[in-house]
Amino acid sequence: MNLHEPKTAKVLGFFLSTKLIFQLKKNFIFLLIFLSFFFSLLNAQSNLSIRGKVTDIESGYPLANVLVQIDGTFFRSYSNEDGYFEIENVQPGAYNVLFNLIGYESKSINQVSIFEDIAFQLLVELRRDILPGETILIEADRFENISEIAGDKIVIDVVEERKSGNNNLKKILQQVAGLEVITPGAGNNRAVIRIHGSDANQVLVLLDGNRLNNPQTGDVDLSEIPFEEVEMIEIIRHGNTALYGSGAYAGIVSFTTAQKVESFYIGTTTKAGSFSTYSGQLSSGLPFGEGFVRINYYQDYSKQNFQYDYENQQLKRENAWYRNRNFYSKVNYRITSHQFSIGYSQRKNNGGLPSAYFNEQNDYGAKKNESSRKIFFNYKWLAKPNFYIETLSGYNHLNQRFDNSNAPTPFTRYKNNFINDTFEAQLITNLQLKDGFTSKLGLHYFKESLEQINEILPSLSVGKNSRETKSVYMGLEYAFPQHKIIWHNLKLFSALRYQKYFTHNADMYPSFGMSYVPLYFKEFNFSAHWAKSVRYPDFNSLFWKGGVQSQGNPDLLPEKKTGWNPSLIVDFNKSYTPYLYVSYFYEKLSDLIFWEQIRNNHWQPRNLSNAEKEGWDIQLKQKIITKQLSLRVSYSQVDALNKSKEPLVYNKYLVFTPKHTMTASLVGNYLGFGSIISFRYVSDRQTVKANTAEPLDEYRIWDASIYYMQEMDKLSLKFELAIENLTSQQYQLLRGYPMPSKILYTLMQVDYKF
Repeated sequence: MNLHEPKTAKVLGFFLSTKLIFQLKKNFIFLLIFLSFFFSLLNAQSNLSIRGKVTDIESGYPLANVLVQIDGTFFRSYSNEDGYFEIENVQPGAYNVLFNLIGYESKSINQVSIFEDIAFQLLVELRRDILPGETILIEADRFENISEIAGDKIVIDVVEERKSGNNNLKKILQQVAGLEVITPGAGNNRAVIRIHGSDANQVLVLLDGNRLNNPQTGDVDLSEIPFEEVEMIEIIRHGNTALYGSGAYAGIVSFTTAQKVESFYIGTTTKAGSFSTYSGQLSSGLPFGEGFVRINYYQDYSKQNFQYDYENQQLKRENAWYRNRNFYSKVNYRITSHQFSIGYSQRKNNGGLPSAYFNEQNDYGAKKNESSRKIFFNYKWLAKPNFYIETLSGYNHLNQRFDNSNAPTPFTRYKNNFINDTFEAQLITNLQLKDGFTSKLGLHYFKESLEQINEILPSLSVGKNSRETKSVYMGLEYAFPQHKIIWHNLKLFSALRYQKYFTHNADMYPSFGMSYVPLYFKEFNFSAHWAKSVRYPDFNSLFWKGGVQSQGNPDLLPEKKTGWNPSLIVDFNKSYTPYLYVSYFYEKLSDLIFWEQIRNNHWQPRNLSNAEKEGWDIQLKQKIITKQLSLRVSYSQVDALNKSKEPLVYNKYLVFTPKHTMTASLVGNYLGFGSIISFRYVSDRQTVKANTAEPLDEYRIWDASIYYMQEMDKLSLKFELAIENLTSQQYQLLRGYPMPSKILYTLMQVDYKF
């Protein structure tokens, strides 16, 4: 039997026949029974809640996405598409409840008294007005800039994206100007997320507040993210060490899953496409008591071999097959003012390692095997309506094996085993005061270790190395009362982290920012942010020893930078007017880490003493036909220059950083049918720091998809046909690693709610 082929061509049976999911399911059911029994023993009162419905005062139509908040507290919720909302875990007392929605007058219902163990019902009517307010309103084709202690954010409502037919996580992220998602082939597994040309390990990727980055390389496996469960994506496109630590050197991408399961559901997704690519997904959620359990299993396989043209000859990329299996589970439970979340994920990946540099070298059947286990525990205690304590902790184990033992010479032969372990814990307190102040105080501990074993020459094994990072941080935001003449909304925010890393001296990393909405020009929102950031060298750069051709550098210095960015949002909140976001950024970087060829075919990471990045991000959204057709465009310009005083490199462009990127998409839907046409342009990129080699060519990619979605009471269906790279553009993301041309796939999704 060929191990590179799936056991069955039937995709549905492809993932259901896996032994791994059976074993994990048994363990998971046992965990669920245990937790249910444990929570039933606790003496917990029923939750107090405020429920209601929000409608338009003139038409009587329900209003969705209304922000409902208890004044002076962290308790908030949003109305659904039928106008209903619910705020749970409210303690007895009398409260003022605020209602905000862009385009409507804000409303406050005062002295809502809750003293009984029953849900309090409110019927609220809002009147139209053009007020930007403080609402986080994100349509399927809209971005909002949210100001808080963390600074400017782009927030994407993933639920609305799915309703509009967009279930491609990579394309959703690439709608954000300055954000680039690179995958090595036609699959959807390994991805490098870059912000303004950064490396993968400079962008912190979170799932429900827990780190997802590969502990060795920084990239992420998109299939580890249970996309059907994700509710919101928050993106910060500037460094924020002050609040997020050293991993957030270039920015943060944070995925948040739904915090509630309304009823028991089962969903399946199957996909088949070019290069013998098959995938299947099974997801389910079950509410119980005041909690829920959610599971997700994903498996895919692809040959990934494809032909390409190079120097007037046709070559074939070979030995690029892979198989992924991912299991994700989460249990969430509430007891009055206490909330617990326990999550577990397991991943197995096997794949070939195709030869580099256009098949100049034989791949000799090289392969890799990876397995990882992640577990996290989150706890939140709402001690008072305006004060809560939160803990986040997680453990990640990664075992990687790279095997090229069939190679005939010692210069290309290797068989290495890398074992990574990380443990992370945070304690966070949040306090919201009635006079406009919000404060955050946190303790953060992060430990990582790497053991490297050379199985061919054990004497060359690096052994085990570990390091720790300890820090304390705080943040403060002040919202000024509305001014009668100057501002409708004015906020100032700041944060500071004191951090000790490994053997380095402790240092401080501050950030400052503000946002401003004029009183008489509420359609304009100004904001600005300044921060000092750091990133410590990853284990790959410090201790890598994959063969005689490359090795790490234990003398590397941490990367540091300071940067600032002002931005402007213009939104007249009319269906015929555009939504515009413009942001400028400037960064000064020092000791930037890059891999350099120090002698013939021998590579080692070095520090680049000084560099600068400067540029613009622009996002535009225009509704062409209300609710049926819309256009989204994003553009980013980055001037990334080497400012080191070394000969021949001063003022040269930093490698692999495109100066211009642009993404545009046209989204249309009518009576369940829809289509998405998208375009992406990336300018040329330098490959050597002296810019003396031919750069990687610019490329233009056109994608198109058509779909049909139908909801029938408890059953929902989706069918999709998509074509990527319509024009069969030949391009490379790295020198010598061509990308496939035209890619076709079909998708079927079925969800049933009981």
